[in-house]
Amino acid sequence: MTPALEIRGVRFGYGDLTAVWDVSLTVPRETTVALVGRNGAGKTTLLSGVAGLLRCQSGSVLLEGDDISKLPAHTRARRGLSFVQEGKRILRELTVRENLVLGTFGRPASRKDAKALIDQMCTRFPPLAEKLEQPAGALSGGQQQMLAIAQALVNRPSLLLLDEPASGLAPVVVDEVLALVSELKREGLAILIVSEGGEELLSGVADEVAVIDQGHLVLTAAAHEVTAEDITAAMGIGPDSGTVPVAR
Repeated sequence: MTPALEIRGVRFGYGDLTAVWDVSLTVPRETTVALVGRNGAGKTTLLSGVAGLLRCQSGSVLLEGDDISKLPAHTRARRGLSFVQEGKRILRELTVRENLVLGTFGRPASRKDAKALIDQMCTRFPPLAEKLEQPAGALSGGQQQMLAIAQALVNRPSLLLLDEPASGLAPVVVDEVLALVSELKREGLAILIVSEGGEELLSGVADEVAVIDQGHLVLTAAAHEVTAEDITAAMGIGPDSGTVPVAR
């Protein structure tokens, strides 16, 4: 079966600076892959490149078998790729409803279909339903993250990129976010989720784990085959640093 996402030997960077080197990674359909690494390892750069926010310097990105390497971000969104950036990237001055409406612009829908999509998000996220007409900036941090994810979901994606979705949230909200990730996978989404630590992603949320360090992929494995110690060792910060096989 054709994977939802296939990254082949890509390089991404900023101007003359290359931050991600020759990375290859596959995200099968209905699978959650956790991309783990230290701050500055290249996680966000890789997701931004896949989403089309950075130019692909070399290599290729395939979405459901189609090469999207040269397509702009908005065209990738129309193809079914949604990206939830770190930091709750919502428009705080707009209402919750207006933020959700903006999410439908990725893959244009009729007014009737857009309303149905927003109604679905209200069912999935009851706290948002209660505050549809309030400014998004008035929401709590957890609710803002809910809105950012809901805005991505109204795009009807087949592939969801999540950059540190649990960052800065209370533990109970982190649990809710991770439960949502598991639910979305069961519903058929392919998910690539970024985490700096990764421990919380090894408890049934991720199917596979990929570790990136200094712009290179240094470990890929089934989630049930690795421990938190394996991950820190692969990043070169654990007591057993250097003992984990490097991905080829």
